[in-house]
Amino acid sequence: MPLFILLQKSTCCLGIKLTIMKRHFTIALLLFLLQLIAPQAFTKVLRDFAFTSGTLPDELKFIRFGDLSTEGGFVTAERNGAAVHPYMLYAPTAKSWGYLICDVPAHEVPSGGKMRVTAFVQSNLPGRTSVCICEGITVGGFCQKFTKRSGEGEAYRRSTITAELPRREAADFISIAVGYDYYSTGAWAIVDRIVVEHLADGEASILKDAPTPLTALSIPSERLHKCFSFDVELMRETLRREVVRYRQAGLDAAPTVQARLKLAEQLDALLRGELELEQLPVIERGLLDTAFRWRLLPEMAVFGKRSVFEPENATAWSPKTCANGHAGAILLISNDFYEQMTYQIRLDADGAAANAITLRQLHWMDGVPDIPVDYTMDSLLELGSGEQTGFMLEASARKLPPGSYEGTLVLSPVDKRLPERRLPWSFRVLDYRLPDTLPVRTFVWDFNMAAYDDRMAWLHEMRINTFVVTLHSPNDFKLLHDMIDTIDRHGLHDTSELHVEVWFVREAHEWRPEFDAWLDRLEKELASRNWPMDRWHLHIYDETLSDEFYRVAKAIKATHPEVKIFSDTVAPNFEDIAKFAPVIDYWCPHLRQRTEQREQYLPQLKAMRATHPVWVYDCDSTATYPLERYRVMPYISWLDGDQGISFWSSLEMKFRPKPGENNWGMCYFANGRHTPSRRLRMFAAGLEDYLLLAKAAEIAPDETRALAERVFAAFNRPELPEVIEAVRAALLSRIEQGK
Repeated sequence: MPLFILLQKSTCCLGIKLTIMKRHFTIALLLFLLQLIAPQAFTKVLRDFAFTSGTLPDELKFIRFGDLSTEGGFVTAERNGAAVHPYMLYAPTAKSWGYLICDVPAHEVPSGGKMRVTAFVQSNLPGRTSVCICEGITVGGFCQKFTKRSGEGEAYRRSTITAELPRREAADFISIAVGYDYYSTGAWAIVDRIVVEHLADGEASILKDAPTPLTALSIPSERLHKCFSFDVELMRETLRREVVRYRQAGLDAAPTVQARLKLAEQLDALLRGELELEQLPVIERGLLDTAFRWRLLPEMAVFGKRSVFEPENATAWSPKTCANGHAGAILLISNDFYEQMTYQIRLDADGAAANAITLRQLHWMDGVPDIPVDYTMDSLLELGSGEQTGFMLEASARKLPPGSYEGTLVLSPVDKRLPERRLPWSFRVLDYRLPDTLPVRTFVWDFNMAAYDDRMAWLHEMRINTFVVTLHSPNDFKLLHDMIDTIDRHGLHDTSELHVEVWFVREAHEWRPEFDAWLDRLEKELASRNWPMDRWHLHIYDETLSDEFYRVAKAIKATHPEVKIFSDTVAPNFEDIAKFAPVIDYWCPHLRQRTEQREQYLPQLKAMRATHPVWVYDCDSTATYPLERYRVMPYISWLDGDQGISFWSSLEMKFRPKPGENNWGMCYFANGRHTPSRRLRMFAAGLEDYLLLAKAAEIAPDETRALAERVFAAFNRPELPEVIEAVRAALLSRIEQGK
């Protein structure tokens, strides 16, 4: 193509392109100019209250409602190194509430779209803090078009609360508010910024991210205590007393005590104004979390009203036992809060597991936690400030087949400020059933209690197999027949023995001819009820080997040689052993001669065993008698090969004995029923341990004997409760492995 033609075509094309470009530019310019003169339709910030000056802007008012006691005022803080003055609101009562309120005139608000209010708040009860918007009437009055949004998130942490409301052109003004509604007792909020926006349709807020958090936040001392959900001054005094108790108990070095000491130091510093408010949630959570505690102690643990333990909480309980056995512990609850506490314990468990756990609250007798009263789950309980109470916690396998069971004990304070305690438990029942009766005689000198069904029920459950009938006159056989009837009703005839106590013989100080007729009748009465001579015996003198006892016993044997006679004392010398051996059938020395006086009486005990079966008993059954003696007696009896184990007695304790009067007995009449004491229940637990020893000895005799001797070695020592727990666990493991 010629060159001039090519140039001509190129020039023509260029002109067309330039013309098109001009038109595009003109259109763009026109659009831009139109935007400048047209009404804007995008997000508009109507108010931005940043609280920097320490005074409220004229258009923002603090308004009280209800009883008008809501408080408001400025505190100090920093943002990016500059001083700011956020506003603090506090609601002291349920009938008091208040808001920071601003009414935005309608002419400042574009039509359509929606209103949006964003508040930046730090609160102890974020769920009670709220942002409100309404049209045409100030917040607090009745308004048909209204939006309210409550705060969310973690207490004490700075959070954002946002509320939106569609815009109506008819409204005279838009009212916004940030604060608390009624029923917000004790709630406080620190508001450091409020932003009011109008959002056009399809537009978003300009607040993409939360503004820089506050630093160096501090509160005047007269307001500081209101930042806690409790009376901080009273709590500080309670904490100080508690720390003194720990120090006196020598628990300073315990990690949990050190944590309490640190809390005390932080609280003091905070109240002196030397600690920033950011530490407040840490302190409050720590104080509330440790103000109310529970812990597990061994079943036989000794504690008093003022006993001090390391302040740690139980986290789990994993008991195990044989079928028809039990596992136990002490659940100790302490209230270190400055107020009395109302609480309840509930059991979360399904099916058979729901029947596995029993709680008995321990009440005090003579300063000892000895009266176990059945606790009904979910019942309300009261615990005063600084008090502690104990429960006997029992997992029973009597109604459970072998297997594993689990659930959770939940301790719930009614005061919602305090946390719940949860104790998960897992109860394992081994596939081995303990014998229903012991191979030795067991009794608690029940003095005719076995004649009554309600008392026989727990005597049987405790594996008592010898029952005491007391005859006060030669013609009194009613109680004897009543007791035999009860024994028969409970299906215990073939496994029981009778201990016949005869008071009228010792009162006569001799064996009289008419007593022979009485004894003939007794033999016939018992024979008619299918009680052979080897299933009962006479107790005619108490704790003596006197000449009078010898003469009476000799007279009985002369006419009734098959009648068995019981003696409950140790023979002090070999002459007495030789003298009494022909006229008695059971020796029953005292426990102290097998423990504290063991070395002194070993020769006599050996000589006594060579003549007759030896039993053991203890008779100092007051509430304050050492608990360990009840639990350890079966271990000593198993080690020594006794044929009988007994404790005197299951008489009822008196709630108000006369001054100077000994208060004997191992049960109480409480809440309309006869209730075994904690001491008696520990004796029963020891009898169950006896069965564990007997079974484990079939599998590993030397190891089992070493375990029993370990318990005996810990007798009268503070570590005994822990030793018994460890030995019992070892016996169960041996049975599980070798059954």
